[in-house]
Amino acid sequence: MQFNQSASGHKIDLEQTYKNLQTSFLDGGGNVVDIAMATVTSEISNEATNNLGITELVGEGHSNFSLSPKNRIHNIGVGAAA
Repeated sequence: MQFNQSASGHKIDLEQTYKNLQTSFLDGGGNVVDIAMATVTSEISNEATNNLGITELVGEGHSNFSLSPKNRIHNIGVGAAA
């Protein structure tokens, strides 16, 4: 069994964004502020999860959403397509 690949994420770099804010508003640099982003690596690597000794399906779920509101059906379709 192979787990899904770990992936990096993103978070707002608050310190740099604050500097950008100061430059834009306080120092007369304009009215647009760039939000600085930083890459965050996964805390758990693939190697760590693939060595847990799990060799069979642990759990599974099924849901019938045919009577759900149209917006939920649409969102589930969008998620499934991604």
